[in-house]
Amino acid sequence: MGERFTAAPDDLYVRPTAETKGFLHRLEAEVDELWSFVRQKENRQWVWIAMVATTRQVIAFPGGDRGGQSAIALWEQIPTVYQEQSTF
Repeated sequence: MGERFTAAPDDLYVRPTAETKGFLHRLEAEVDELWSFVRQKENRQWVWIAMVATTRQVIAFPGGDRGGQSAIALWEQIPTVYQEQSTF
């Protein structure tokens, strides 16, 4: 799984859709997480997913644990245009 994440392009081919072309009032992204264990219950693997709220297009999906470094990895993969308009 880690090899596939590493091999994925940095921009994940994020392209404007018909809904987002032209003047944008606001870009929205949602973040969620999912986990499973691999072979043993103690070996939990997490995937963080950031997606465009209106189109459900995935814009970032780092793997890792549930710690701060994984959250930073997610933030760094989110395209700059979304980072610049972020609110929490």
